[in-house]
Amino acid sequence: MGELTLTDLLKKATSDFPNERAVSACEELNLTHMRLQELVNRATALITASHRHRRAHFPQQHQGMSFVILFPAVIHCRATAAPLNPFYTAKVLEFYLSDSEPKLLLTLQEGNRRAQSAASRLNIPHLTANLHSADTKITLFDQRRAEPSLDSMSTVVNDPSNVAMFLHTSGAMGHPSPITCC
Repeated sequence: MGELTLTDLLKKATSDFPNERAVSACEELNLTHMRLQELVNRATALITASHRHRRAHFPQQHQGMSFVILFPAVIHCRATAAPLNPFYTAKVLEFYLSDSEPKLLLTLQEGNRRAQSAASRLNIPHLTANLHSADTKITLFDQRRAEPSLDSMSTVVNDPSNVAMFLHTSGAMGHPSPITCC
């Protein structure tokens, strides 16, 4: 068997262990492999329907279950995840966003005012993610778009050579330094 992508590994775990717990957050939110795959598929379709850019950077300011769902969703739609540090200053966020040239900003429902403000100044669209409970659908709020079709994702194929993550280290010049991860 050749190299597996994260998308392939999630599908294999879903096939092999559909009703086994995949992830748990503080015992309030337990997801089976099947449910995690459903949520990832829905988030992938929502991201793709909202913004169709291949290999785009999607800075995320997520922690917890939303990140667990959105990180593989971003990768599945052949985009690059670029997580944001929620404690970055407005100046550092604007540098980070202009340096990485993202096509979309994803934040939690609570948002990240500094990141949203920097994205707005740089004309970067913004989506808000929300997951109320394990039984609900993940939602991405974008006033401009209608409900996506989940069937649209069946044609998206990931490749092991796709860039999966774009990080910034602290850097020596007082600005973050970019690192690309496959």
